[in-house]
Amino acid sequence: MPLKIGGGNHMQEYDPSNGRYSCGTGFCSSAYKKSQLLLDSRLIGAKESTSKIMPNYRNCVTPDEKFLNYSLDETNSIGKHKAIVYKKVLGFTKNNYSLLKNQIHKAISKGSAKLVGISKNCYGVIKYEYIISVIGANGNVANVVAVYGIGEKSTKPIMITNYVK
Repeated sequence: MPLKIGGGNHMQEYDPSNGRYSCGTGFCSSAYKKSQLLLDSRLIGAKESTSKIMPNYRNCVTPDEKFLNYSLDETNSIGKHKAIVYKKVLGFTKNNYSLLKNQIHKAISKGSAKLVGISKNCYGVIKYEYIISVIGANGNVANVVAVYGIGEKSTKPIMITNYVK
């Protein structure tokens, strides 16, 4: 029975009967297979599932634009739903985005964020998904998902997305 790995539009399957990984576009290369096995071993061999598993976590990049032009932008066609939830649940808007950004960045760069998944899409980006307990501008506490990625030619993890869980 194939095992599902990853998420979103780039779900992969591993078939233990033949040892092959497949993507939505067909079977992946042996290099991809080896990299996925490395990802699996990072999770399996980890004593703690924290951001310390992600390479170079101390130097992660958390761009202002991910908040100002995406997850807290009520006019962004893709991010507006996230903005509405952030505002309603935690009281975050573009005006106080740094309170949210700083909590996420600190949890990742200090190695205290809870790792909940590692996946690699067919474009070669390794994605690390975290759950972080965030204190809102309104005093409410909620879990936020933050996803950081490392491309094949990159050394620093960069935030891909964030949203209230």
